[in-house]
Amino acid sequence: MQKNKQFFQSSLNEFKNIKVLCVLGMLGALSIVLYTMTFQVTDVLQLGFDPVCNILADCLFGPVVGSIFGGAMDMLNFFLNPRGTFNAGLTLNAIISGLFIGSMFYKRKPTPIRLLIVLLIDHVILNAFLGTFWLYLVNGSGMLAWFPTRLISNLVKPFLETIIILIIYKALETSGLLQMLRQPFGRKNK
Repeated sequence: MQKNKQFFQSSLNEFKNIKVLCVLGMLGALSIVLYTMTFQVTDVLQLGFDPVCNILADCLFGPVVGSIFGGAMDMLNFFLNPRGTFNAGLTLNAIISGLFIGSMFYKRKPTPIRLLIVLLIDHVILNAFLGTFWLYLVNGSGMLAWFPTRLISNLVKPFLETIIILIIYKALETSGLLQMLRQPFGRKNK
C-alpha cells in the first residue's frame, strides 16, 4: 500500500517541476490545435489525433498528472471548439484514461506490444462501451446503432496512436529531452 502511495505521490510531485509544466503547456497547445483538425464523421464519431497529447502526458508524468491533464484538456477543447452538447461523462472518461495509461507507463518505457494492448483496453472499454453509454444518456435513443461504428473506430485508433507515440517517444529519447525532463530543475553543481 505504501508503494502505491509513493507511486501516486511521485506523479503528483511532477507538478513541482517547471520543465514538466512547460511540456504540459506545449502538449496542451498542440492538443488544442489537433482538436480543431478533428473530423466529425457522424454525431457520435470523431476522428482526430488530439488524444496523442494526453497519452504522452500520461506516459511521461504519471497517473495524477495524466488524469488532471486529460480532464482539463477535454473541457478546454470543448469550450474552445464546441461540438454538440458538453458531456461530463466523456470528461470522466478522459480522467480515468489518464489514470489508467499513466499507471501502466509512468517511469517505464512503453514497448510496442504493451502500449498497443493498454490502448486497446482503454479505447474499447472507455471509449467504445462507456463513451457510447454517456452519449446515449445525453442524446437518447440510438445506442445500439452507434455502437458498431464506435467499436470499429476504437479498434483501429490504438494501432495508429501506438505508432505515433513510439515515434515521438523515440525522438524524445534520441534528442535527450526525455533525460532532461527527469533531471531536477535548478542550478547545476560545478
